Amino acid sequence: MTRNTPVIVTFIGPVGVGKSTQSRLLSKYFRKRGQKVVDTYLRSAHGTSYLITVILKRVQSQKSSNIGNNSLTGKSLEEKFATFWNISDSINILVKFLLTVYIPYVLGYNVLIEEGIFMSIENFRLFRPKLLGVKATTPLLLDIILRWTNAHRNLYIILDAGDDEVVKRRRTRVFRRSESADFVLLQRKAMSELVGRDVLRINTSEKSIEEVNKMIVKYIEKNEY
Repeated sequence: MTRNTPVIVTFIGPVGVGKSTQSRLLSKYFRKRGQKVVDTYLRSAHGTSYLITVILKRVQSQKSSNIGNNSLTGKSLEEKFATFWNISDSINILVKFLLTVYIPYVLGYNVLIEEGIFMSIENFRLFRPKLLGVKATTPLLLDIILRWTNAHRNLYIILDAGDDEVVKRRRTRVFRRSESADFVLLQRKAMSELVGRDVLRINTSEKSIEEVNKMIVKYIEKNEY
């Protein structure tokens, strides 16, 4: 593929490592080169799923107190919710994928994604067993989307920082201060499994925004994206 072929760039990393900032800077870089760009955020809505789970479990608990202990009833509810979670979350991601990734890419736009399908699948693997007690699986629809993405011109940019730095940056985000350390470990484990020419890893600790941006631009130009 030539440089004229659009590219899908996915930024992955814990909260506060600079994904949104670097995506905006890269967007400006592509536009200066005369290329069309679309920016999007694509990730499983696991937070919404968690809230629904809490509500359903409370309903289940109240029913159990009225009809006695019935493990089969609880198991049935969890399995039904797991199916609902898979379908609703996958459809939500599919619609956004079609509108902000697939169609723009086909029309010749570079697509910059924060999080992406890869991390959405990892979210399913973490939250399903943790919150529902249901075996972790990969929704078929998300797997198909991920395969399509990886089959096209794409680049994963993995940003991370030292533990102290990540905690400090996370605390500056009012709505993300309580983000679980388990989730950061999940992200890092998933990120370590991404290997190959189309993966750029940068530790943003003790690096300025400008320095990180220059590293990304240099990699993109060297590999002719």
